[in-house]
Amino acid sequence: MNAALGNIGKTISYHELKDTAIPDRASVAELTQRMKRGEVTTLVMLGGNPVCNSPVDLDFKAALGKVQNSVQLSLHQDETSSACSWHLNQAHFLESWVIREPAMAH
Repeated sequence: MNAALGNIGKTISYHELKDTAIPDRASVAELTQRMKRGEVTTLVMLGGNPVCNSPVDLDFKAALGKVQNSVQLSLHQDETSSACSWHLNQAHFLESWVIREPAMAH
């Protein structure tokens, strides 16, 4: 529809997504071990649900229980937010629209 209306490049821009936000198993395993040893005192998680989605043999939930301060920012309550000290409500993208001034023609 946007192509048919001629919006691409004018009102719509497409950008390639990079998978940098998806951690690999080794980094999650290392974090979980450090949490179990008491080396992590504060953990802030921006989205995601590692209690449910991390490999079961890591037992992320048990490790999270050893973290003194745990915070999750997410759109809704889930297994991770229930296991955290704090849950912060993330604004839905429709609640956070940014109003921009139209560009002035020269």
